[in-house]
Amino acid sequence: MRKLRKHLVIFVVTGLLMVVLFGCSKKPDEATQKVIDDINALGEVSLDDESKVEKLTTVYSTLTDEQKNNVNNYAKLLDAQEKIEELKGEAAEAKAKEEEEFKNAEHTKLAIQLCKRIQDCLKNPSSFKIQSCSCHIDGEKYYYLVKFTSQNGFGNDISNAVCQYFKDSKELSNTLTINFETDGEMFASMNYSNCKDVWDILEKNDPDGRIDYDPDFILESID
Repeated sequence: MRKLRKHLVIFVVTGLLMVVLFGCSKKPDEATQKVIDDINALGEVSLDDESKVEKLTTVYSTLTDEQKNNVNNYAKLLDAQEKIEELKGEAAEAKAKEEEEFKNAEHTKLAIQLCKRIQDCLKNPSSFKIQSCSCHIDGEKYYYLVKFTSQNGFGNDISNAVCQYFKDSKELSNTLTINFETDGEMFASMNYSNCKDVWDILEKNDPDGRIDYDPDFILESID
């Protein structure tokens, strides 16, 4: 009898515990279950899923606190949001790098055109040999580097070509510096301001004719 009573007590207590445990855990309502199912359907997130993740986040925010507590995969939605931001950052970096590479390529072409113009202006091409032309970009500033060897120094024809290049390249006038290097050392650095100082002085004396830009005068202006 005692054993029967003991088993009955155990049975009743177990039943009560089951009621407490399972009765208090409500099944998610339709709106909550929809959010749970949509989160599970996300799979591996890509940038194409950005609008979907944003919409899911908005829907989740409209749930009550009780409904939110029943969204047992909310962590997955947070991971999706984080992944989207990460992918957006990577895409922005890739675009910036692509634009920078394009800009470098375009200005390298312009630097080569400058070198060709200098070469074409030389009275004695063999006396001034251009070894290379390159471009370095620092923000909105452009630096062309012309490496050369010369038998006769920095002649008038070179100064003419460079200053005329600045006149013709108006869109680069205030952002471009042209550096000349020989034997591993910087020989001269010319920009629009240098040449303009020379123009302003020389054009007063020769307003209609072709101006020869004295290289010594230009280099003195630079110093």
